Amino acid sequence: MAGVIGKEHYVFWWKENIRWGDQDAMGHVNNVQFARYIEASRIPFLHSLLVGSNGDSAHFILARLEVDYLVEMHFPGHVLIGTNVAEIGNTSVTLSHALFKDDLHTGNGKSIVVHINTKDRRPRAISQHLRDQLLQLKGREN
Repeated sequence: MAGVIGKEHYVFWWKENIRWGDQDAMGHVNNVQFARYIEASRIPFLHSLLVGSNGDSAHFILARLEVDYLVEMHFPGHVLIGTNVAEIGNTSVTLSHALFKDDLHTGNGKSIVVHINTKDRRPRAISQHLRDQLLQLKGREN
C-alpha cells in the first residue's frame, strides 16, 4: 500500500465516534474497528454514484480490503476517515482511505469494489457517466 498521504489528498470525509466497546483487552481500538471505520466512510462515499443520467444508482460489492495500522487509537474521541478514488478499472474501483484522530494519522486503507448488476450479481462495466463521476472523486495531488 502507498505511504503516508496528507489530509489534503482526500476529497470525502466521514466522522465516526470511538465507542468504549471499540477497544480490546490491550486498551486500544481493536484492529477490526479500523476496517469498520473504513466501511463507515466507503458506504456513503459510493452511495450517491449513478450508473447513467436516468438516475439509477450504481451498486458495488467489496472484493478486497487492506489496512495499515500506523498508530494506536484510544477512547474517547472520534476518527476522521478520508476517502477518494485511487484507480478506475473496467468493472472495479480502488479506493484510498486514511484515518486520523486528533490530527494524528493513525491508519491507511485500500478498498477494491466491483460494480455489479443487481439482477444477476455479476460484474458490470463502468459506464462513461459513472466513470466521469469517479474521476471527480480522485485524490488531489500533493
